[in-house]
Amino acid sequence: MNDLEFLDRFTAGDLDDFPHVDHVRMVYLQTRRAGKEDAIRFARAGLKAMAEATGHPGKYHETITTAWALLVGDKTASDPGEDFEDFIRRNPQFLRTDLLEDYYSRARLFSPEARAGFVPPDVQPLP
Repeated sequence: MNDLEFLDRFTAGDLDDFPHVDHVRMVYLQTRRAGKEDAIRFARAGLKAMAEATGHPGKYHETITTAWALLVGDKTASDPGEDFEDFIRRNPQFLRTDLLEDYYSRARLFSPEARAGFVPPDVQPLP
């Protein structure tokens, strides 16, 4: 599926599967299309809607969503590469599902406060 169709299907909540790499791709593409701040809003709104549509609104996690969007959006804005495949090739750290543990202790990241609202990292600052 091409990039535009992917974003359209994400917006419509019409993706059957949404693995980690698709989260990264979504932020990358939206940052390229509309900038970092919009990509953060886009990710938050879309993932909240997806969680609600699947009947699992409690699955949405504000800090994880925002921190990932900040990390990917910041790198995309400064060094987007030719396309998403090139971006990932140059930034394989974004394939690590545990990357946020470089910034957050598990206790802080998985706290009820972090799920409900964005909390800043306690290991090292986000870029």
